[in-house]
Amino acid sequence: MGSLTKEQITHLRSRHFVNVSWQDLEIEQDEILHTAILSTVQNKLVHRFPVEGLQGEAKADSDECRQAARAFARPVVHALFPTDTHAQNNWSLFAVNYYEQDTLNPPHLDKNNPDISTTVILSLTGVRILRVEDEATRLHPGTITLLDGGYNPLHSAYCVDGPSISVVADIPQLLY
Repeated sequence: MGSLTKEQITHLRSRHFVNVSWQDLEIEQDEILHTAILSTVQNKLVHRFPVEGLQGEAKADSDECRQAARAFARPVVHALFPTDTHAQNNWSLFAVNYYEQDTLNPPHLDKNNPDISTTVILSLTGVRILRVEDEATRLHPGTITLLDGGYNPLHSAYCVDGPSISVVADIPQLLY
């Protein structure tokens, strides 16, 4: 099982995010769980921002979808923190996000106060442009994005090819 390279950790420290892949972590996606998430994500959607222009961004709120998402993310957490049992045992699923085409999640902070955590975004479908402070990156299916919760960067997401579905996990530990 792989972990992040020194270059990837340096990027995370300096830019407050880094994109990696399942191949970088030397693990494979579980296609059965991937399919389970996609087939249940729309069973119960809760719109997070019920204001004009944001109705297309929601989170999945079905137990089936959340259970599949937890199992899907688990090997990624273990690959990122291979020797850290605290991180492996205490991470949590934040959400399964669902974005329709042309949906914007405006600039925001994940926490009211910076804390010691790593946010992990596993992109399953669609394409989103993630802007972290002044830098933009495209999130394609298979992209694993880490946000530095110790810094808590201002970020936004815009769906350019939807629907875009992602699993978001919070890990109570930093990678450095």
